[in-house]
Amino acid sequence: MSYQNNNNQGFPKKHWRLHQCQNGLRIFEELVEVDYLPRSCGRAMKAVGVVEATCEEVFQLVMRMDGTRFEWDSSFQDGRLVEEVDGHTAILYHRLQLDWYPMLVWPRDLCYVRYWRRNDDGSYVVLFRSRDHENCGPQPGYVRAHVESGGFNISPLKSRNGRPRTQVQHLMQIDLKGWGVGYIPAFQQHCLVHLLNSVAGMREWFTQTDERSALPRIPVMVNMTSASISANKAKHNESNVQPAPSLQTNASGRNSVMMDEDSDEDEEFQEQEEYSTGLEGEFKKEAMEEEAAEEIDLSCFSGNLPHVDRDNARDCWTISDGNNFRVRSKHFCYDKSKIPAGKHLMDLVAVDWFKDTKRIDHVARRKGCAAQ
Repeated sequence: MSYQNNNNQGFPKKHWRLHQCQNGLRIFEELVEVDYLPRSCGRAMKAVGVVEATCEEVFQLVMRMDGTRFEWDSSFQDGRLVEEVDGHTAILYHRLQLDWYPMLVWPRDLCYVRYWRRNDDGSYVVLFRSRDHENCGPQPGYVRAHVESGGFNISPLKSRNGRPRTQVQHLMQIDLKGWGVGYIPAFQQHCLVHLLNSVAGMREWFTQTDERSALPRIPVMVNMTSASISANKAKHNESNVQPAPSLQTNASGRNSVMMDEDSDEDEEFQEQEEYSTGLEGEFKKEAMEEEAAEEIDLSCFSGNLPHVDRDNARDCWTISDGNNFRVRSKHFCYDKSKIPAGKHLMDLVAVDWFKDTKRIDHVARRKGCAAQ
């Protein structure tokens, strides 16, 4: 991404020095080997802390811009979604609640692009950078600050006493602007530390919340995992009894395969898959046999793009061979091995090709779409 490239250009060599310890956080200041930094733009700083929660829970909390944020982020005054670019990128408007002589200093607000991604190890990266937007112009009574770079790095740690632990790094380099106090180093540093202290508020929020459940990214997959594990355990306990496979058993087998194909599930899901590694091949075989026996009338589905099986055809669609893709094997947790995907679990029945002079967003949300 260009965003990451810009970050690398802004910080040619990343060396950090411990600036202070506050509220159980280690706050670092970046040592940048450059000849010049703008007076109003201080050095980048980051706060590092440990939160007793899963990476998924921390990520869900960071992404929320509702009233829950008032309970852990003291620098948050208000915020809203300006534009949702795609599933990983959005434009946000954010008003800051700074406590540095509020009677004399004008409040600050931000308009920035937020991008997130999930890594294979279960960690999350959330990136911020200021962006101008036509629907988010300067607001009366506020000074528009500028985020040079910032974000969260959410990484899993080994659990302790049965409790999940996550390392949260919050990095920020911001230009608070302003014709006067924006050039005072004490103002810049105080406000920046105030922003970074949200990690401590996050830690205390999880500590003092008894019942919490972060919404999974794909709730259906969680239910499928539970059903698959229950079916595998039940079949494992049977002795010399082989009943005829039912629809429910075969559906569970399909779900087990789906979980094995998902490259983004957390470590807890990988531990659950150990129950089904011995019987996964048998379930998959039964599912394929039953699927071959089912007959579905595909004539009720139609699209404006024809279906052609030839590789050299144009303006058409076809289904690729599943062996062209590699997925995690049942021994992936031990040797990181991958195997050909094999037969697909679902069939593509029709394709619609949309053309327009401008970009089309959220096609599946439109009224009358088959996905509804």
